[in-house]
Amino acid sequence: VAGEYLSRVYIIVPLMMSFIPTYGLVSLIAFLYVFAVITGLFFLAKFFETRADMQAAQILGRADSLARALEKIGWKRLRVERSKWGKIRAWLSWNPHPPVYFRLKVLRSGLWKNERRLTLLAGKLCVAEFLNTLFK
Repeated sequence: VAGEYLSRVYIIVPLMMSFIPTYGLVSLIAFLYVFAVITGLFFLAKFFETRADMQAAQILGRADSLARALEKIGWKRLRVERSKWGKIRAWLSWNPHPPVYFRLKVLRSGLWKNERRLTLLAGKLCVAEFLNTLFK
C-alpha cells in the first residue's frame, strides 16, 4: 500500500501534470494506472487464499478431502484453465482466488505440512507458478 501511494505521488501525478494540455493521454495514463493497481491487489489476495488453503489442510490434516471437494466445486474453472491463456487469465483476473489447478497442486504437494510461515510460502508459490505459466 505504501509503495502504491509513493509511486502515485512521486511518479504518476508528476507525469500526468507534464501532459496536462493533452487530456486524452492523461486519461489513458490514469486508466492504466488504476487498472494495474486493482489487478495487483487481486493478485496479492491470491497469496492469502493460497495460505488459507494450506492452513485448512494443516488444521484438518486431510488435504486429499479438501482437494476432492475443490475439484467438484471448481470443475468449470478447471476446464477453462487447461489452456495456457486460460491459466494466465485466471491469474490476472479480478478474482481473489488463485486458479483451481494451482490450488489443487499446492494441496497435493504437501509443502505446507511442517511450514510455519505459510504466508511467505504462499507468496513464493504464487509468484513462481505465475512466472512459470507466463514463460513456459
